[in-house]
Amino acid sequence: MIKHFSKTFGPNFTIGSLKLADLQRHVDARAKKRGIRNRPLSPTTIRKEIATLRAAWNWGMQAGLVTGPFPHRGLKFPKTTEKPPFRTWEEIEKQIETCQVTEAGQQDLWDCLYLTPTQIDELLAFVKANCAHGFVYPDGDLAFWV
Repeated sequence: MIKHFSKTFGPNFTIGSLKLADLQRHVDARAKKRGIRNRPLSPTTIRKEIATLRAAWNWGMQAGLVTGPFPHRGLKFPKTTEKPPFRTWEEIEKQIETCQVTEAGQQDLWDCLYLTPTQIDELLAFVKANCAHGFVYPDGDLAFWV
């Protein structure tokens, strides 16, 4: 995360001089970058970066390294895109079969897979039978998962 801020602000930037305009420049620069599946970086990711910097700022303020509140009020973030709703395995396969869904769109659909209790049991049985390390599959009653 620090290297992202370094790229935006430059190596000689003093954090004590941070202004809202500097943060907005960072948000705008990060919004143009690519993230997972070569898509624009998620606004949520950018917000988390700003929140991490704010936490460091607050620590620095307590330590007397910076003064004043973190200058984030008024930051404008890019709009988010809605994820598809959760669907069952069968619903996803049917949508892929009947609609023209891009490869990235298919991956988005699979990211929203809802497993039925039977499918969860099958998955856990597969993991238990095939895991290479004992910590992967916990022993005991897993009925509380369902």
